[in-house]
Amino acid sequence: MSARIATDVPDTALAELQAAARVLLRAGLVTATYPKADALPTVRRWLPSLVYAFEALFGYRIEHNLSAVRVLRRREHFDGEPALDTDGKAFDGRRYAYLALALAALDRAALQVALSELADQVRAAAGEIEGLGFDPDVFAHRVAFCDAVRALERYGVLRLADGAAAAWQEDPDEGEALYDVFADVAFLLFAPPRGLVGLSHPRALLHHDAAVAREGRRAESRQRLCRLLVERPVVYFDDLDEQDRRHLRTEARDIGEDLRRLLGGAVERRAEGMALVDAAGGVGRLRFPGTGTAAQVALLLLDRVGDALAGALTAARPSAGDASDALAEALAPVLGAAPTPPAPEGPPVPLLADAWVRTQVTELCAVHGPSFTAELRADPARLAAAAVDVLVRFDLVRRVPGGIVPMPALARYRNIEVRRPRQVGLFGGAS
Repeated sequence: MSARIATDVPDTALAELQAAARVLLRAGLVTATYPKADALPTVRRWLPSLVYAFEALFGYRIEHNLSAVRVLRRREHFDGEPALDTDGKAFDGRRYAYLALALAALDRAALQVALSELADQVRAAAGEIEGLGFDPDVFAHRVAFCDAVRALERYGVLRLADGAAAAWQEDPDEGEALYDVFADVAFLLFAPPRGLVGLSHPRALLHHDAAVAREGRRAESRQRLCRLLVERPVVYFDDLDEQDRRHLRTEARDIGEDLRRLLGGAVERRAEGMALVDAAGGVGRLRFPGTGTAAQVALLLLDRVGDALAGALTAARPSAGDASDALAEALAPVLGAAPTPPAPEGPPVPLLADAWVRTQVTELCAVHGPSFTAELRADPARLAAAAVDVLVRFDLVRRVPGGIVPMPALARYRNIEVRRPRQVGLFGGAS
């Protein structure tokens, strides 16, 4: 049965509701400055409808105050999008640690805080964590700390009042910065799904169904499927249990209509699974293929992957949760938790060896090299790894020991037509 989403919203206002829903779902946190300056008033205008729709469709809770709106998600896997530094690179462990410690320090801060004062508090806390530490005399540590501070600026937790973080980063003895502190934004930014005290295993942070009654199981299944459709690039039937497969096949039309009503996208169904075709402006932060050399090579590589499938070796197909499982098991020893028995292997699927991928990328560099960045073109192995990262992120291939296995959604990108810009000669002639 349909959740009857936004039935009281006139069609003339639906586009604005959908824009608010997309930005809230994509960003997770909306403040006066994040993800864009005009987002918060629009989200707040549609807050009652969004609170109902997010709970009914996804089981998500929305918390809000005067300065921010935050979505508290329920997740079955550790597959969230990473924080990014100023160069667009994903945060490493040190940056995440400094971000968390800075948030903890700001919980006790006044209305303003100096960057050097915040650094002193983070240094003291980091010194108590084995293997972390924070030495302001080490340039790499200062850069990581300032990346965390800039992230807090983007999210709206901090607002620069005077000075510059870059000056302190270059020379902490000479540079300084002063920030206004928005404690209510910091409070919503850190909102774990459950208390961390007494946590026995990282998997306890994930959502597990507790419903027993038949209607409760159906509601849980529906919400889980809606979550998967907005959180994953594609939902493959083989990754679902029998109950979810049956539910998705019988109620795909209602689910698709509710998601279309709320988000403006369309649910596309194929024999292997379903996907939310996101033509209205973006539910996920990333779009395929995106820009940059790695994205270009990923798109070109897809066509070669499709051509090579006939003669490929086979491997057991990994599940969608394998990367999440690996992260959970890597974190488990920190809590003293016992390892979880491995899941049974999936059916055999074509395997393309890592050496084959590197060969293809080397050939692509030879053909299309002038349009690739010189740094990556000079290192085909690194470029191959970066291109595969892009494909894995969008579930077009999955990694297995020794190579990659292709997923059905890659068929959408077969037979790529490459159009290179014409080079204009010295006297205006095209070459």
